[in-house]
Amino acid sequence: MSTTTEPTTNGVAAPPLSPLDVLTLPQAAAYLQLPPDMLQAEATNRQLRGRRLGDEWRFVREDLVRWVRTDPVPPAIPDETEEEYQEFLATLARHRDEIDRYHGCGKYAPE
Repeated sequence: MSTTTEPTTNGVAAPPLSPLDVLTLPQAAAYLQLPPDMLQAEATNRQLRGRRLGDEWRFVREDLVRWVRTDPVPPAIPDETEEEYQEFLATLARHRDEIDRYHGCGKYAPE
């Protein structure tokens, strides 16, 4: 059985990583094939789980994988204004009234 190794930023092969291995910022960036500045910004903004120890960052490999797999949630964008919603409800009521009148039901039902 062959063992794969993970590269480090200085070009020296590191031992195989387990899901709980702790990586430095350059190692995490190399693992994800992303710029270190991007990972640092995501960690600083608390979008990516990491720990700052003095001037250095540490990341758990499992958290990096979870971050990549997580779909970002788009911001909620209202479909319509309150006035548009009220107009929609009024239109529904008019159409419902027309349908009830045509079929003789609702308030148009024979008694």
